[in-house]
Amino acid sequence: IQNGVIEMPNWVTSTLKLTHNNPDAIDDIEYAFSEWRFFDAFIPCPSELRDTEQHIAGVQETDIQRGKRLAREAWQEENWDTKWDVGFGEFNDLDHVGMFEIHLTFQTPKNPPIAIFEVLKKLGFGIRGHVDAENGKFAFLIIDGTLIEVPSCRGVLARAEEQSVYALPKDEVHRIEREVRRTVFANDEDEINPIAHHRDL
Repeated sequence: IQNGVIEMPNWVTSTLKLTHNNPDAIDDIEYAFSEWRFFDAFIPCPSELRDTEQHIAGVQETDIQRGKRLAREAWQEENWDTKWDVGFGEFNDLDHVGMFEIHLTFQTPKNPPIAIFEVLKKLGFGIRGHVDAENGKFAFLIIDGTLIEVPSCRGVLARAEEQSVYALPKDEVHRIEREVRRTVFANDEDEINPIAHHRDL
């Protein structure tokens, strides 16, 4: 841990714009996120697992505590698609833009919380955003309930550093970065040109 942040080689950063025609739904998102129970609010962890705590490196835990923690993490990974709720990564930002819109940025280990995205869509939220793996293995845009695979800016730069040459010209890397930023908070009528695979939520 460094400065209160768990150091991992496989953080996944999600940046989302959520909209809803009911302002109470936006308020619910803000409250759950602020309490670090964003995922738990929409897919609740069973009560028998809820009181277990996230293990902190360097702190000794008993065999019973470890067993409960691992059981909770396994349940969360199966039901949320990632083993921890928000609050453990370096980026945990919230911007309540207006009555009907909120922007979130958070990190999860290994995978994005796709199951949570699916629940939010069923509850009537508009979801747009970007998901990027820190190790550069994958990146997705989320456009109107569809995951669109795109080149990972981090992956391009990481490969370039490894090879001591740019895998793409600098101006192409910058173009990708601009497209990612533009798309995250673009208007719904903007046309997006998919680069690779689709996955409907």
